[in-house]
Amino acid sequence: MNVKVTLAAAVFVLSTGRVAAQTVTAFKAGEESTAISRLCFYKALGNRYTLTIGANDICPESMQVQAPTGSSDAAAPDYDRFNPPPGCTQSDVLMGTCHPDPAAAPAKPAASRPAPASSAGVPASPATARARPAAPIPAASAQAASPADTTLIAPRRAASAFERKGFYIGVGLGYGGLDVTCGIVCEDVNRTGGFSGFFHLGGAVNPQVLLGVETNGWYKRVDGTDLTMGNLSFTVTGYPSKSGPFFLKAGVGASIIGVGSDSETGFGASGGLGFDVPIGSHTAITPFGNWFFGSFQGGGANTIQVGLGINAY
Repeated sequence: MNVKVTLAAAVFVLSTGRVAAQTVTAFKAGEESTAISRLCFYKALGNRYTLTIGANDICPESMQVQAPTGSSDAAAPDYDRFNPPPGCTQSDVLMGTCHPDPAAAPAKPAASRPAPASSAGVPASPATARARPAAPIPAASAQAASPADTTLIAPRRAASAFERKGFYIGVGLGYGGLDVTCGIVCEDVNRTGGFSGFFHLGGAVNPQVLLGVETNGWYKRVDGTDLTMGNLSFTVTGYPSKSGPFFLKAGVGASIIGVGSDSETGFGASGGLGFDVPIGSHTAITPFGNWFFGSFQGGGANTIQVGLGINAY
């Protein structure tokens, strides 16, 4: 009786140790849901296991499974619906549509490509066969440039147009020819040349009409005696075109003529013409021609002057 009890205990201990030795921990490798269940996949020691639970249940991260018997290099275990091959699900096994995981399957040898045929229809030899160049890859469409990459080339700002407005002032120098009819001198003086110039200032009523005051002068020294003539006039200057350079000028005022220390004053008038050559938005170089006249007792005098002036508007 004691021998039987001892033998039974020994068989129980050996059986328990064998079961414990065949149990390993498998870790979750994936899952798949169906309409009525959830399939949980586990891997342990290179083998795959499947656990079927309810559709609303959660697959545990690991579970205890029975390890395959034999050494680590033993043949792979038989697959069934509880242990489908890699790449298959339990439902695949049941439906007969199991396709093993391509990664687990041995690699297939690459299919040999027939050698290209020569122009005569004879296959080309390996020495002469060349790989066909790959088709060119289409260039990627250009991406929209960011503001930092875009160079905005702003158009060059046009030079400001020349304008005549507001206050104006100008001065000019040149050559003048004086002609005198007998007045304060006893005999006429034919046209004689000398130094001449003008100074004026005023304001622009609009770009075509300027009102101002102008003084014109002429000077020459003859045999130690100073000859002078000058006019002071209120002038009106008109530009036929609003943006054009050409102008005409007319004025009335007073005139004075002098010989040495003697002088005489009288009525004066003036006129002129010219054109502006802009050198800035409000400045111009002005070639000019002026005429000014004075009426005196017993005679009169007039001067024609030409020169170059500068005006600022």
